[in-house]
Amino acid sequence: MNGFLSTSAVQSLESVSISALKSYVSDQGYVYREQWGTHLSRFSKKIGAREIDVFIPTSPTIRDFKRRINDLVETLSAQSKVSRDRILRDLVNSGYDIVRIAANEGEHEATLGFDAAIDLLQGGYALIDSCAVVAASTTLIAAIRGRRTDAVRNYLDKIRVGQTEVGSFVLTLLMPSDFDSVEVPNLENIAGTFGSRVVDRLSVALSTADLATKAIGDSSHGFAQGGLTANFSGAMHRMLASAGDIIITLDNSLISTKPKRAKRFKFRSESADRFKEIEQYLKPVELKGRHTLAGEILNIKEPKGKKSGFFVMACDVDGEDRSVRVKYNRSQRVFLMNAMNNKGVSLLSVSGNLVSKNGKLNLEDPNEFQVAGIDTLL
Repeated sequence: MNGFLSTSAVQSLESVSISALKSYVSDQGYVYREQWGTHLSRFSKKIGAREIDVFIPTSPTIRDFKRRINDLVETLSAQSKVSRDRILRDLVNSGYDIVRIAANEGEHEATLGFDAAIDLLQGGYALIDSCAVVAASTTLIAAIRGRRTDAVRNYLDKIRVGQTEVGSFVLTLLMPSDFDSVEVPNLENIAGTFGSRVVDRLSVALSTADLATKAIGDSSHGFAQGGLTANFSGAMHRMLASAGDIIITLDNSLISTKPKRAKRFKFRSESADRFKEIEQYLKPVELKGRHTLAGEILNIKEPKGKKSGFFVMACDVDGEDRSVRVKYNRSQRVFLMNAMNNKGVSLLSVSGNLVSKNGKLNLEDPNEFQVAGIDTLL
């Protein structure tokens, strides 16, 4: 052997279902032969006159699980002449439906600006979040607001980020195919796990999004039936506006009963405005109005390790003194600092969509930041 797998590597495999491990070795041409003792299943593959055996533990809780997994990876690596790291990654991914979002296709540069990478990550997560909410609902949803259900939150907690692949910048998101939930009402008679329903909704929504970029005129009225929500469309807009052309690939897990051929969707940066139009069309009426607010900053929160934070400003809203929460990014921070340094003589002005959530006001999609004297803005 070339050495044992690290503890962290084994722990990552402990989260993979045994059925996913069996599906992986079956996909590599191994055939189930028999139960081997109490804690192992024997699979074998004939190569010429030789028969190669691999053994899969029946549970990740058995005492020698680490050694058994190490032997499995070693055998698969030697037989296929593929590195242990690649085998390990494929095993970990075997229980997930995989979403790949690629930017800079065909370019030798395999990096992306920090802000654009964060927008891709948040945008990809927003696509999955939207489809999870749609999958858990028995009615059409045009825009998603408020707290997610327990089933959706528990599913989203299982989403993982896979290793970035060599080549164009590729973000890999892993969706648990075998995740199921008893907390989704009225869906008991629908076949498949909740995880499989989410990836089905994502596939449909991406197909609808692809058609949306080719539609002539305003045909937005049919997009909600195709799985698009304002949230999904807004995420597409942000990714395209920030990262340029992107390719989204959806690959079913090995334990899925769906065809294994990956679905590939290419979206061009010039489609960003189209998705913004669809987002505005699907938003409820009360979210469509743009407001310009001017006021004094009460406090600023800048989370460590993130590209953006939020601030709270005191301002006049329809004749009432209100506190409004506003998100900002690093490029807008200079306006906040300027307003804070000139408190008492200057106000911050910002435009956006004014939304009420649980009685609190939020200004979404903020832009047009400006700092000017109090006499000018009032």
